[in-house]
This record gives sequence, C-alpha cells and structure tokens, in this order.
Amino acid sequence: MKKLLSLLAVTGLVATSGSVAVACKKEPANNTSNNTDKNTEKKDLTKITEQDLKISPESNEETEAKAAVLAQIKTVLKIDVVENTDITFSDFTKATSAEKTGKIIVSAVESSKLVLGKVTFILNYFEPKDISELKGNDVVLQIQGNSIEIAKEAVINKIKSKFKVTVVENTDVTFSDFTAPEEGMTKNGKITVKSVSTSKVLVADKTATFGLLDVKKPEGKADLAKLSEQELQITNENSMDESKTKNYILGVINLKFKAYGVTYKLEDLKFGVFKAPSGSQDSSITVEPAKSNTTLTGTATFVLKGKAE
Repeated sequence: MKKLLSLLAVTGLVATSGSVAVACKKEPANNTSNNTDKNTEKKDLTKITEQDLKISPESNEETEAKAAVLAQIKTVLKIDVVENTDITFSDFTKATSAEKTGKIIVSAVESSKLVLGKVTFILNYFEPKDISELKGNDVVLQIQGNSIEIAKEAVINKIKSKFKVTVVENTDVTFSDFTAPEEGMTKNGKITVKSVSTSKVLVADKTATFGLLDVKKPEGKADLAKLSEQELQITNENSMDESKTKNYILGVINLKFKAYGVTYKLEDLKFGVFKAPSGSQDSSITVEPAKSNTTLTGTATFVLKGKAE
C-alpha cells in the first residue's frame, strides 16, 4: 500500500512540474511578439524624401507652416500626428522671397506611438494673391438664393478655387455694396470685396466687384404681374404687326421666367384684342395664361408704343 501511495505521489509531482514548465515557456514568446509589433507601428520621419520635405504653406506664417507639415506627414506616411503628442516644432524661419525659403524642424515625441526621428522641412515662399486680378467669368457668380450670407460664401469659395487660399471675413476680406439678385435670374445683384491690410494671404487693400445671379428654381407659378414697367414697353417697330407683337411678348416672358425651366409657346397665352398704335398714339394689349396652361398666373398689359414725334 505504501509503495502504491509513493508511486502516485511521484506521478502527481512530475505532472505538476511539467505543467509549470510549459506555462513558463509561453510568456517570453508573447512579450517578444508584442514589443516587435509596437516597434513596427512607428513611422520614421527621416524616411520622408528630400522632395517631400519641400512644402508650400498657405502663407509665410508659422501657423500655416505647421498645418502644411501635418498635412504632408499625413500624405506621405499615412498617419495623423498631433502636435505635442506625437511631434514638436522648433527653429521656425519665415520665407521672405522665392530665393529665400524658410524652414521648420520637426521632432518626434519620445512617447509617441506613431512616429520617431527628426527632420527639417523647407518652406517655399508664399506669394500673396491680388483679388483685383479677378476678371470676366471669375467675377460672375451663380448662387442658390439671394441673401448676403450666400453671396459671401460664394465669393470666399471663388477666391479659394482661383488662388488656392482660404480667406476669412474680417481677417482677410471685408464686404460692402451688396445688392440682392432677383429671384429666378431676372435681375443681377452685386457685392464688393476688399482685402484687409493685415491679411497674410492677400495683397493689401485690393478690391473686386462680383455680379450675382440667383439660379435657384423659384417655387410655384411664374407670375405675369411681375413683369417690370420697362419689360412691358414694346417699341413701334415691334408693335405695328399683330403676329410680330405676340411673338415679341412671348420672347419677353420666356426670358423673364427662364429660371422656371419651362419654354412657353403662344398657345400657353391668351391675348386681348390687338390694336396697333396710330401715329404717335400708344395702344395696349393684355396677356394672361391660357386655360390649358398650368405653370403661369397673373395678368400683364403691354404698351404698344406709337411713333416718336
């Protein structure tokens, strides 16, 4: 019996010792693997090529230089680094001309989990933009609505797309002389923009005036009663013949209400009795929607001008 107990005890002891030995072997292997993974996660700033170390900030100031560095690291190394958490900046020198570039040193924070290393970025000179150079189609803006806020946003977006810079109201530009465009592209508006003297991205004290066209499709029906007094005047050369007069009126209506996206025809209109002007005496003709038309409303009276004395 004693021999049996001794045999069981020895067997149990050997099995326990074997289990402990196997467990101890696993821990070092796991620790080594984790350390390796952590090291391979870090990107080395010194791997950025000489060409990629040359960047063009949106101004010659340190703030824009830092922003350009962060964007370049994201583009080249495919990571989002944070100042003071992953990198620090030092020794900023402003670029003063195309020949005299600037620089900024970027160093990885030791505790960063993303990057290591230290590099110097070269800062190309930023040439402030002159908004007075905007001409032609660049100063005609199609906007969806007729408020001043919509107009300001359109101007800022145009400057950004044209000059590749972001401007901020009161920091870089001011606005004045706003005239709202009429709904449905019936009359242009305008707004004037001036660069602030202290702007870092624009040449100081330059101006540009933008024409505004509201291209937002109006709601409801086109109202003939909204034709202006000037639009209701028909010169003598267009008022003597009934067919010519009606086609002229049709053209005025289509031009006035083109924003509604409908091309009207003569059968969409109901005309009053036509009477040509006599000598210098004016005449008139009324127009309203035909019963079959569902997109027009209102009534208009056109003046058929007589011959000038």
